[in-house]
Amino acid sequence: MEIKIADDLKDIYPKIKIAFLEVRNVANKKSDGKLEEEKRKLEDFIRKNYMNIKQFEIIKGYNNFFKKYNKEYPIQFQIESIIKGGGIPSVSCIVEAMFLAELKNMFLTAGHDLDSIKGSLKTKRSYGRESYLKINNSEQRLKAEDIFTEDSE
Repeated sequence: MEIKIADDLKDIYPKIKIAFLEVRNVANKKSDGKLEEEKRKLEDFIRKNYMNIKQFEIIKGYNNFFKKYNKEYPIQFQIESIIKGGGIPSVSCIVEAMFLAELKNMFLTAGHDLDSIKGSLKTKRSYGRESYLKINNSEQRLKAEDIFTEDSE
């Protein structure tokens, strides 16, 4: 599979980094004891090490991006919730593992069914005309200057 970043996106966001991880033959269990242990360890780590979360360069960078939408970086909100005593929710092992990676590394992630991807992938800037179907089959229009990845179809 070919994976590209559009040139005009790199022009707007010269520091952009995109990573893809392909996972195959994984069982999506409802829960796992070892994963629960890792969740508690990460919650403790966050409470000890992320107290000044708004001062982290990665958070500042993401907040600069989200500012144009009158939003803050969603990972910041999740981390602040854990600092205040909240916990990492239980959904399914795959979703939770991705969420742990987001929280620990402070990078947004997205998960997709590899079998549903058609052709190559390209990460692009939006112009406000693009839309996609959300998991509940409702249409979501992208905001101009947002970032998205699409397949050949």
